[in-house]
Amino acid sequence: MTQNLEASQVSLNDVRRLLKLEEREGDAFTDFFSLEPLSELEKQEILKIRTDF
Repeated sequence: MTQNLEASQVSLNDVRRLLKLEEREGDAFTDFFSLEPLSELEKQEILKIRTDF
């Protein structure tokens, strides 16, 4: 069964529950994901999206 969620209402605990993630002491999501710095073009695109929505 598909569950529709309001993105602005989803908490970190909801994400953990829905993805069946277990919180372990000392672990953080940043241990698994790294983000590269945004280029100027990417920053401009994000600002445009923010303005549009």
